[in-house]
Amino acid sequence: MIKKYIIPFVLTILCVVILLPFFEKGFFETDDGTWAVIRQASMHSELRQGQFPVRWSGSLNFGYGYPLFNFSYPGPYYLGEAFHLFGLSFLSSVKAVFVISTLVSVIAMYYFASELWRNKIAGIIAAIFFLAAPYRLINLYQRGSIGETLAIAFFPLLCLMGLRLLTTGKRRYIFGGAIFLALLLLSHNVLSFLFIPFFIYWMLVEIFLRYVKFSTLFTNYLDQFRDLKISYTPDPERKTFTKHIHLILVMVLLGTGLSAFFWLPAISEIKYTKLSQTPLTNIESEFSRRSWILSTPFERKAENVDKIKFFNRNTVYIYLVVIFAILCILLFYRKNYLLGSQRTILYILPLLLALFMMSPFSTYLWKNIPGLNIIDFPLIWFGRIDRLSSVDNIK
Repeated sequence: MIKKYIIPFVLTILCVVILLPFFEKGFFETDDGTWAVIRQASMHSELRQGQFPVRWSGSLNFGYGYPLFNFSYPGPYYLGEAFHLFGLSFLSSVKAVFVISTLVSVIAMYYFASELWRNKIAGIIAAIFFLAAPYRLINLYQRGSIGETLAIAFFPLLCLMGLRLLTTGKRRYIFGGAIFLALLLLSHNVLSFLFIPFFIYWMLVEIFLRYVKFSTLFTNYLDQFRDLKISYTPDPERKTFTKHIHLILVMVLLGTGLSAFFWLPAISEIKYTKLSQTPLTNIESEFSRRSWILSTPFERKAENVDKIKFFNRNTVYIYLVVIFAILCILLFYRKNYLLGSQRTILYILPLLLALFMMSPFSTYLWKNIPGLNIIDFPLIWFGRIDRLSSVDNIK
């Protein structure tokens, strides 16, 4: 029984090491960390006045108030309020959200990757890379984005529910996945917008690889068409594929429905704001930065990361080199390993798309595809800052 929890315990220790600055007195400087504390206090004030769900922040905007939580993700602050009710200060509550989100995301990634690849070693590798990814360190120690940090925790949890739904067929995982999807939508607008299509793609890939053979999926259609048969008897593979597609749709629709109290008013009332007329940055200027894809994430506020002794400004380069080396070793020297399977090839496709969208070659797409204009920082493809999280300009 104890052996079952040894690996999660070790991963917890690693998380604590990464998060040591959060256990120190006070709060180090980040882009959004101080604002998170202010918004946490505002959330508490509105809840005490009986407002639920919280939409209007009456204490901010120089006392005039504005509909902050009608557009900006409220999820992290609801969670922070729970910590505050247990006696933590507003500052400690915000720090607790950062710490718990990181811990949950890493442990969930371990279980998800272990079940996906049926290998605990794969789970450990995935969890460690998920913990030490430069993007996470940026959010924790440079940007201080509480919404993105919390949203990242729901990625592996949602995928774990989807995986167990496919492998067991138990309906309870539909509801579990729907709850995590709803929490994701409440945690960060743009990360939800970006992740849900990848999640659906991943689920479709797993359905095909586990239950459907490409070569036989439409064979019966063609054979019976040649024989001029009027009726068609569905083959088992197509019935299985359709069944799982329905399960995915139910999970997604239920999850979006549970969070509709937040995103539906935000979408319907966005026309009353100046958000669509106030971009936070210019696409061309973002892509004109030096070293557009391999630039170090610690150009600013590097002193925060320096508190973790074994991290430095070259962490991102080391990280990419190690990933590349592991891929090469597994792919070329262990051809029978799962990494060389169809699964890995299909997984690489969205990764290549993400890398392309982070490059200057995608400028035309960013400027012309509807919906992409809500993402103001394309270099951080997995959702850096969205217009819906800044509603300071109200008509």
